[in-house]
Amino acid sequence: MEVLLSIISDKFSHLLEFWRSPEAKTGDLFYGDDRSRGLDLGGLLVIVDWDKKQVKKEIPTRTPSGFDYDTHFLYVALGKGEVGIFSHHFNLDRTLSHSYFNDIHAINKTSQGLLVASTGLDAIIEFDNRGS
Repeated sequence: MEVLLSIISDKFSHLLEFWRSPEAKTGDLFYGDDRSRGLDLGGLLVIVDWDKKQVKKEIPTRTPSGFDYDTHFLYVALGKGEVGIFSHHFNLDRTLSHSYFNDIHAINKTSQGLLVASTGLDAIIEFDNRGS
């Protein structure tokens, strides 16, 4: 059996270094502070052969925090407020972005398109495959 895993960050040390830096200690800090938003925190999609306990493939991508698929594509919530649409060979086909995509954490493929959990807005929004 093959399993697809999303690893939200494989460079978490970058975030720890930032929060220890003098830059992070200036001004008022608050939960959700976005000064670290530009950091490269890495992230991976990993295909594992569960029976053999072997990693078959690693696909670097930016902070994947949720995914779903259909017969044609894999839809991945990317940390930069985009949905990455990957082929079944795990090549990035295109991305969708929208002003409502704010801290996306989950995606669900529907007959109409995609349900997207935009946690930065405390909203669940349905979009067609073009992002409308």
